[in-house]
Amino acid sequence: MFLEKFIVDAHDCHAVCALREHFLSFLENYGVTDVIGHVMPFGGTFKGGWEPIISTFPKEVTDFYRGITDVERDPFLNRLLMTGGPVLHSEVKNAFNWSEQTARMSEMMRDNGMRDSLGVMTLAGPGLAAVFALVFPREVDLDETKRMTLQMGCYVFFKRQQQLKNDGTSASLTPRERQIMVGILRGQTNPLIADQLGISEHTVDTYVRRLFAKVEASSRLELAMKCLCAGQLVNFLLKKNDELLGPDPVDEPSAGVI
Repeated sequence: MFLEKFIVDAHDCHAVCALREHFLSFLENYGVTDVIGHVMPFGGTFKGGWEPIISTFPKEVTDFYRGITDVERDPFLNRLLMTGGPVLHSEVKNAFNWSEQTARMSEMMRDNGMRDSLGVMTLAGPGLAAVFALVFPREVDLDETKRMTLQMGCYVFFKRQQQLKNDGTSASLTPRERQIMVGILRGQTNPLIADQLGISEHTVDTYVRRLFAKVEASSRLELAMKCLCAGQLVNFLLKKNDELLGPDPVDEPSAGVI
């Protein structure tokens, strides 16, 4: 019943902040007190760069969690990636040797009220997984039905969140913003983008700030990950440079910034 209501509420949401509140309310029905989630690559050596999805933890805990680089030695995450199914922290905490980083992470989460957590994973794109940790204030014994229900809830939240962000970003990008975005996705610097487009570096700086605000990104890496995870601008990346440049767009900022 809780899942069905959340699916309906999620479908009716038209803002990420409202969707988040519905998701947290859904989790509370199953005793979840906190949640943290991110998109991460899998298959091959992990180099860091998790993309945030949600976190109700204090900032210092969230930052430490997303800064972990030795996930290959994290038994909790490895069990989750191997099975693909929900995994309880209490089921694996004594079965393996924890790395220094992951042991410290568990300690920080316990200091903030965690006594158990359910790891949930869903595919986010080619070679990418959306991973959630649902936190409980005590050790729990969840049956298979509850585990799959919580996993489905996380899947619904993540997919709907991506839809809302895409609707608010891709559709609203101007022609010039799309050109700037392609340069960022290709790893080009602002001066190089400016030179290729025949505009000033100051104008490119203005567009980059605008893109950060629209996509809600704080770095070029996060901006690129969000666009690629959502499948945005793939067709633009496949075009030739002259096709990308094309006729000069007319959506330039006011003359004072060029």
